[in-house]
Amino acid sequence: MKLPPLSETSPKQLKGFERATILTSKSSSQKTTYSYYHSFGVTEHYVLFLEQPLLVNTVKMAASGIKGYCVRDCLEWNPAMKTKFHLINRSTGQEIKTKFQSDAFFCFHHINTYEEEGQVVADIMAYPNSEVMDKFFLKEVRAGRLNDSCKAIFTRFVLPLKTEGRIGENLVTLKETQATAIKEETGIIFLIPETKGRAGYEMPTINYSMFNTRKYRYMYGCGSFDTGEFAHSLIKLDNVTGEMTAWKETDTMYPSELVYVPRPGSSEEDDGILLSVVLDVADNSQDFLMVMDAKNFKELARVFVPRSVKLPPSVHGRFRMD
Repeated sequence: MKLPPLSETSPKQLKGFERATILTSKSSSQKTTYSYYHSFGVTEHYVLFLEQPLLVNTVKMAASGIKGYCVRDCLEWNPAMKTKFHLINRSTGQEIKTKFQSDAFFCFHHINTYEEEGQVVADIMAYPNSEVMDKFFLKEVRAGRLNDSCKAIFTRFVLPLKTEGRIGENLVTLKETQATAIKEETGIIFLIPETKGRAGYEMPTINYSMFNTRKYRYMYGCGSFDTGEFAHSLIKLDNVTGEMTAWKETDTMYPSELVYVPRPGSSEEDDGILLSVVLDVADNSQDFLMVMDAKNFKELARVFVPRSVKLPPSVHGRFRMD
């Protein structure tokens, strides 16, 4: 679906989805199931849609009212299906003919997607499987059983747009990546990714206003919904060196997904601030909005709210300069 921005000059215009048009439609490769997805990637010229092997069973979904199924009951993990990568032209809505696939993985969030030297670079917070979907069932949380065996990690795939190479040849020509794309006898391009940093966090954020759909270096994440090394932490990852920087104060604090705000007039990628809503469950504590320096990842300020106000950790927030 394509939704144009509001015009600043036209007084009469359609509202909301009345302005939308359908760019393309993609049928499921399965007969009675379709792929679960939460987000997709966008480059200057393409939309990247993943058909991952966590499948929505439409038969169970239709019977849920009678059988009492919840949404999770209708999701089925089928790793034998592999993960399919669909590249769709943003101008024409047509999918390119080349077929890309990889071993099975699961994801909620695309980090960033961009084009470089005739190749599409797709960065994704990838899990080895879909077990993370079961992590926060109330019976597990109340019993203190937070499964930490299924963790997300920064994962980079490279999709070559030119595929004239020999069978078995790696078609990736970028020098700064270990990701590969191997042409198989079937004509399918099999993608093998590389990972950066360490696993155990989520909610990726970048300097979207300057680097969305463009080559970038820094990503920020949140470990509030994880256990292990990055629990109760905020993360900065350098995707060139793999270096990670973490902020953490106490185990009673749950920082939210970071929101990046560039410094007015800035030209450097990490010349700005980061905002995080921090819930503190310690006795006699106050929740607060934390302001961080995006470059050195140090705290700059806190804005406290009264003790009578409890702020839930937020996801997918926005900053508006009014």
